[in-house]
Amino acid sequence: MDTNADTCCLGKNFVIMSYTPRSADVYAYDPALPPTNVPIVSGATAFDCPQTGNTFILIINEALYYGNRLDHSLINPNQVRSFGIPLWDNPFDETRHVGIESKKIFIALKAKGTKLLFDSRAPTEHELATCLHIDLTSKVPWNPGTVQLGKVSAAHKVTEDHVDDPRSNEAELRHLDPIMQGMNEWRTVQTAMADGERFLKQMARTGNERFEDVPVRPSFVSTQRHTKATAENLSERLGIGLNRARATLRSTLQRGTRSAILPLARRYRADRMFLTVRPPLDRP
Repeated sequence: MDTNADTCCLGKNFVIMSYTPRSADVYAYDPALPPTNVPIVSGATAFDCPQTGNTFILIINEALYYGNRLDHSLINPNQVRSFGIPLWDNPFDETRHVGIESKKIFIALKAKGTKLLFDSRAPTEHELATCLHIDLTSKVPWNPGTVQLGKVSAAHKVTEDHVDDPRSNEAELRHLDPIMQGMNEWRTVQTAMADGERFLKQMARTGNERFEDVPVRPSFVSTQRHTKATAENLSERLGIGLNRARATLRSTLQRGTRSAILPLARRYRADRMFLTVRPPLDRP
């Protein structure tokens, strides 16, 4: 694992599965050194599971390939997480083991100094043809400068020690008369209740009004005629994991079809060939 590498870098323990038509100019830490043009590929490495003894082929898409120029590979944890695969790299977390948690296998990570790593090797042709393949990153083009990482799900609240300013009114109320302080807090509660009542009355008046043929502002407009509603694209657009994107596609009833903007009567003519009743003007 290497958080300093904004893109996965594949070394001699990977073989190329396929090339992309793109490459990247990689700059060294020393700005005096010229940039190196590196191809962007999909690579495979063989992982021998110590628990089961089975060999798994790990696929990393959208990675920089160095080959024999790099004796080890670098994996960007966020590139793996953005594909919906949990990666736990906090060795101080007592609730989880450090590793990559796939549906098929758990790849345990071991510490070497401040680095976390696992052992893998270049696979053989027989292993590529017979062993199970597991994708660790998405095939969607990876741009570390524009990617939107998911928001933190848990909100952390920071609690600070309260220190009274002796010149403030709050400090006088708190230290001189607790009852007056309670009255002051009750006034705040009453104000909030009054604001809530006004809000409910306004909502009730709004609910009694009837709205017909309200235009809806589309939240997403596609320039393509046919949709590409895949789990990978949905995961990138909504910033969710791949498993949740697949569940969303299984649950949706729209099937990626286009929805016309109301009112329909102004935009489509009636197909009179398939009408089951005669129009009023055609009756004798």
